[in-house]
Amino acid sequence: MARRTNADLERLLLESANQAVAIVRGRLAPTKVTVREVTARDVEIAPPPAFDAERVQRVRKSMKLSQSVFAGVLNVSPSLVRAWERGARYPEGAPQRLLQVAENDPAFIDDLAIAHEKRPRKRAMESVKRALPVAAKKATPHVRTRRSAGR
Repeated sequence: MARRTNADLERLLLESANQAVAIVRGRLAPTKVTVREVTARDVEIAPPPAFDAERVQRVRKSMKLSQSVFAGVLNVSPSLVRAWERGARYPEGAPQRLLQVAENDPAFIDDLAIAHEKRPRKRAMESVKRALPVAAKKATPHVRTRRSAGR
């Protein structure tokens, strides 16, 4: 097999980038992906880590989610999340594994929360509110009205 040159690699990279853009824009279908079947004989699955009250709360707060939204994303009740954070109960089963995913890849879980969001997040709205007065001052010159001119 012939060795690839830098020009070949550049061409391949550009082709790949163009294909990615075309796929995102819906002009090109993604290529078929072959998935390998994995059985219990092939792998050993480690149990999820234990989550105490502080660890559950740290994961939730790092994602800036309320207990109610966090519960919805994990598909558990808000009262169960409160019990976890008080130390009255401990996560087990599927929620325990989801907490592990949330801890290791918060963006993945955050995408689930945002997908079901009814209104923009408070922190996003606060930044918009802060930006509006500044933008308004820059955009509109100071104009005196009749009322203010007479005073």
